[in-house]
Amino acid sequence: MSAVKRTVISNFTQVAVVCLYVTHDDICRGLQSICKRAAERLNLNWLGIYNDFLDPSEDEKTLYLVTALAGVHRGGRLPKYYVVWQQEQALSHWLDPTDPQGSIYCRRLEKALAIWESKKTNMQMLTSRFGSERVFFLPITSTFYHSNLCGANANNDGLIPFHERQYDILFLGAPNKRRAAVLKLLADNGMRVKHCHKLSANEYRPFLRNSKILLNVHFMFASQSCCSEADLEVVRLRLGLSNGIFVISERSNDADLDEIYERIGVKFCDTEQILHACSNLLLKSQKDCYSVQKQLQEQKERYESAFPIPPTAEMQRLLISSTALKTLG
Repeated sequence: MSAVKRTVISNFTQVAVVCLYVTHDDICRGLQSICKRAAERLNLNWLGIYNDFLDPSEDEKTLYLVTALAGVHRGGRLPKYYVVWQQEQALSHWLDPTDPQGSIYCRRLEKALAIWESKKTNMQMLTSRFGSERVFFLPITSTFYHSNLCGANANNDGLIPFHERQYDILFLGAPNKRRAAVLKLLADNGMRVKHCHKLSANEYRPFLRNSKILLNVHFMFASQSCCSEADLEVVRLRLGLSNGIFVISERSNDADLDEIYERIGVKFCDTEQILHACSNLLLKSQKDCYSVQKQLQEQKERYESAFPIPPTAEMQRLLISSTALKTLG
């Protein structure tokens, strides 16, 4: 990217989170929980969460925190001031400037005041392309500390007893041949499998409450030859950990992050071991349901203590650093 001039911004007076994918509404609530007080400390009016940008007449005074930039349709309007919380995988077409959709996405990243990157493994690539002064690391796990964003409350009200749950295996995510093959293998071996895609938090909440195991199978792009090259889908893991479900996942390209989640309770395994891992866990639950319930509660407590909310001052500094820069025409 060519060098650009920057200047301090002082025009906007209000902040809003924009959620462009219905499946990201829980992410937006997490972002709101750490940004609201920081914005108010900066004497900025906090507007809340929206599913689209406000009227163009509000552009001059509004800073938008956008959680899913890919949700802006081709030719769709972008406001004057926006920060992007980037969550696409480095090898996806969205970050490929030679791809028709990717070229639009990358141009929109370039126009953003700042990019908050959710994956440590993407930082070097993004800083080299968009400048280290505009790219900041904000992992998704930093915001998801509430146990009741998408499921039961702190007292576990609403959780169905483990042995009464309808589904053995729950998978949330886009379908492809690789994922379908894994889910078919589990179903062929007598497991009750539920696959959900393109649902809002309210729509997938009943399935979270009614499932025993949340399975994470990587999508895998054409340029990836093995699971260890794929990003860890922490949003999906978080949904299981915070809602009283066991989580089984393939390993990722970030061994340190895998280790953090493994300590909390996620069972990592190779693709060919998924059937064995699921079978063993379900068999154990049949033999000793009480110990399974206790194990799930301990897992949930470890999750909540592992990812506390960042201090307000930390988010305040991030907002200041991100919005003190503006690309001049």
